[in-house]
Amino acid sequence: MAVYLRKSSRDVTSEITDILSSESIQNVLNLSQATKKHPCEYCGKLFKTNWERKRHTIIHTGERPFKCEICDFRCSLRHHLKSHLARHFLPTTQQ
Repeated sequence: MAVYLRKSSRDVTSEITDILSSESIQNVLNLSQATKKHPCEYCGKLFKTNWERKRHTIIHTGERPFKCEICDFRCSLRHHLKSHLARHFLPTTQQ
């Protein structure tokens, strides 16, 4: 018969803190940040590519450059417009 001992939340928190503060984890985090060189001008978040930064910036500006030609729908990302357009052309279900 196996007996399992339950750890207190303090013990678990301590273990997680030890893991996150370990040198190897810190090296990985520092390397990850070193490859990100494109900061958001609004919040400072770092991105690997300028394209990722531009896509993120739309969150702050509220820009919606993609417009549906059929209705007044506008969105910030092209794939959202593609999904929306598909709805215009789906066959309607009869009830």
